[in-house]
Amino acid sequence: SNAAQGGRRLNHGIVLVGSMLIAASATDLLSQVLSLIAVAFATMNVVGGYVVTDRMLQMFRKRPTAPAPAAAAAPSTPSTPSTPSTPSEKAGA
Repeated sequence: SNAAQGGRRLNHGIVLVGSMLIAASATDLLSQVLSLIAVAFATMNVVGGYVVTDRMLQMFRKRPTAPAPAAAAAPSTPSTPSTPSTPSEKAGA
């Protein structure tokens, strides 16, 4: 459901913000490198979630259909059965 997707995105966003806060307070080289990796993975996680969600939603979208070809073989006026005009046609001869 949409609410569940939003909740998961919120969790991934919190992870991203947390990794950025840790990166901001990193002082030595090792912690800076590790926090940079954490921010990169958290960003890929958030973006990947949106990509997967978009692909799933595309499965439920209607694809455009081609317009039906015009009936060129059909006559422009509807055909009506002819009425017999002579007495011999009326008799079925």
